Amino acid sequence: MTQTNPIQVIHKFPLAIAMRQTLSVPEGGEIISLQNQYDLPTMWIKHIKGAKLKKQDFLLIATGESFTDQLETGDELTFVGSCLLYSGSQVYHIYMVQPTIHKLFKKLLLETMEKGDLE
Repeated sequence: MTQTNPIQVIHKFPLAIAMRQTLSVPEGGEIISLQNQYDLPTMWIKHIKGAKLKKQDFLLIATGESFTDQLETGDELTFVGSCLLYSGSQVYHIYMVQPTIHKLFKKLLLETMEKGDLE
């Protein structure tokens, strides 16, 4: 029996110049690059073709802005990369917002209850 490798694709995901935003990105995708394209921070994500999309929050922090690695909500930040914009006059640092394990468990529990799988 031969095993076939899933077909992968790379798609781009431009980010707005806004401190916090939500994008629909492929589940299981890997951010392989973050660069400036048309004066927007743009991520290229490699993923399995046809992957379901999920909502993912990102944070853009300009050089010199104050922030912490853990938000007031308890969510944690994972560094994605930095991007120079406007001929290098501004630098933004992009973070992926990661829910804490407590939030993930609560979400899973609520989804299970909605489906009626919980006795």
